[in-house]
Amino acid sequence: GDLATSQFLWMLQSVPWAKDLQELRVGWRSEFTNDPGRSSKFVEPYACVKPIQIEKTLKACPKLKVVGFAGCGCWSALMGYWRPDHIMVLRPFVENRNANLVTLDLSSVMYINDTDLVPVLQTHTHLENLSLRGTLVSDQSLAVLGSKLQKLNISCCHLVTQNGINSILANCPGIQELDLCYISGLEATCAISVADCYGSQLTMLGFGGFKMDDGHLIRVKPLQLEPQTQISNAKA
Repeated sequence: GDLATSQFLWMLQSVPWAKDLQELRVGWRSEFTNDPGRSSKFVEPYACVKPIQIEKTLKACPKLKVVGFAGCGCWSALMGYWRPDHIMVLRPFVENRNANLVTLDLSSVMYINDTDLVPVLQTHTHLENLSLRGTLVSDQSLAVLGSKLQKLNISCCHLVTQNGINSILANCPGIQELDLCYISGLEATCAISVADCYGSQLTMLGFGGFKMDDGHLIRVKPLQLEPQTQISNAKA
């Protein structure tokens, strides 16, 4: 819960092994559940942390390679209750650049927008795995993605358009996994352009929710995709 997350981060700042920690994930408990009996729409409360906790944790753990704050919120002293605070979650990442960081999961931090995210991406151009699922980012953020990116999840990012996808195709030559599911502003031709660009290096392409007819699927599926490639076109 919130108290456990807060206490854990404070504890982490004082233990000697923190300096060697390479992976840290806190956030929505439902983001990490593997219980098949639960509804896919089941959502548990935000895991909430204070901005100073994030800042001190990043300083205490300089070797972090994987950081996940999926669904995180921050304490609002003004409002006096837990609430999502996108700015406070991201600011420490800009002020404490980590050259080791390759994976950043900001899924469902729903109020994140370009103003908040672009400085993070500009200071962490070496990211290889990035999840922005369900955030308010748009083409502006996608335009500054680094060339080392291999896995990107922008599903349910409804402000993204084909222009943003074009930026990915132009600037991220190493993409292996790309999740575009349920982005309302994209057309079926987007999936085709992605498959045309990346071809056999793709191991996952998600386009669930797209209006795809048989002609589109024929264009996507045979495009030299390896047998292990996962093509997701699940219905909403």
